Order: sequence, then C-alpha cells, then structure tokens
Amino acid sequence: MRAEQHLRIRQRMSSKTPGKHFELRVLYPNRTFAVREALATTMQALEGYGLSPCDSVNVELVLAEALNNIAEHAYKDDTRGMVELQIAHRDNSLVCVIIDDGAPMPNATLPACTLPEDDMPEGGFGWFVIQSLSQSVQYQRVNDRNHLVIEMALDRSMTSS
Repeated sequence: MRAEQHLRIRQRMSSKTPGKHFELRVLYPNRTFAVREALATTMQALEGYGLSPCDSVNVELVLAEALNNIAEHAYKDDTRGMVELQIAHRDNSLVCVIIDDGAPMPNATLPACTLPEDDMPEGGFGWFVIQSLSQSVQYQRVNDRNHLVIEMALDRSMTSS
C-alpha cells in the first residue's frame, strides 16, 4: 500500500434498516491529522446503524487508540504508508480489522493487558483500554503487513431494532 492523497470510504449493508448487518471500509494515508479525519468519518458513517451511545463512545475510544498507535509506532515518521480499517457488524458485535504495512509489533505479539505503572513515561494505557473494552484482540503479521482484529460486543438493543 502506498499513500494516496485522500481518505476513501466504502459502505455496504445487507439492508437499509438500522441494526442490520453492514460493512464499512476506510482507507487513509498516514499523514498529519489523517487519523482524526478517518476516525471522524468512520464514526459519522456508523451513526446510522443504531449503536447505543455507550457503544459509540467505546468504539471511538478503541479505534482512536489503535489508529494513533499505528501512526506513532508502526509508521513513526513514514508518511508513505496507508492504513485500512474494515468494520463489520456481525450478530451482537463489531469486528474491526486494521491493516497497515508499518513496523511489526515488538516480538510479533500484543502488549500485555495490565494497568501501566505510574512511573511509565508513556505507553501501555492505550493497550489496556483497547483490551478492556474489547471482547477479543488478535494480532498477526502476514506478508509484511500488520493485521489487528478487534471484536467489540454491542448493546443488544442495536440488533433488536
């Protein structure tokens, strides 16, 4: 993936009725403010699908942490890379797949889900938040690309609409 100039978003739904299965794909370049724009666009696209206010806040927080980690750690100062975010609604959960071709996670594994120590200069708390608010989090390095899969349980009211 090489950086393109603009954020692209594609939506597909199995029904126009809120609460039904849907898929959303956002592709954006690793540029200044791109995470903010991609997150705002994603949350705006998700508004029509019946997420509860609590679910919406949790999804935004988890995605913000994950996407900022990619910009800060996987790509660092490299602005040529792209990030792909895929979100699918399945039964009572959202499955978020984030793909980038930045640097791999240290030791090719997710950080531990422990509350960081007070004396840590930075880091750790974001992963604690991501893993605490998620049903499952998985990481794989496939063909020199990072694949982060985050599944988040949703309020049942979304699927009963």
